[in-house]
Amino acid sequence: MWLKNFHRECQAWRIVRRVEKDNAEELNKIGLKRDWIGRMYKVINRDFKYKLGSQEDAILLRDELEEINQVLLKLNIVDIMVFNLIPIESETENSYLITFTPCYIPGKSYVTVRNIILLTLGWMSILALIASLLFLIF
Repeated sequence: MWLKNFHRECQAWRIVRRVEKDNAEELNKIGLKRDWIGRMYKVINRDFKYKLGSQEDAILLRDELEEINQVLLKLNIVDIMVFNLIPIESETENSYLITFTPCYIPGKSYVTVRNIILLTLGWMSILALIASLLFLIF
């Protein structure tokens, strides 16, 4: 079961990567960028007159998210993406960092460094076992 979900999540990452490469111009137009892992992100800067979390800020943020959601819906990847909204409030700027991560089951992440290492070690041990059996036979 875990291996099947891991494979499906890898497929989701591959689908998002392919869509991002094919539609990079459209995603750049709304400000979505891609990091080296494959997640999409956007930084939304705010004036200091809008306090983060206020009603005015929530209206502006909802409009920004609606614009991104419409593009992701048009590209047919909105169902396999989860977003994380991180407010960044400092003395020099007020902004939000929005990251969109591909996933198979929202709330669970199967493609992690730990899982990739465990899977690699598992396959290496199986191959070592097969090689030792072949060595003993021949």
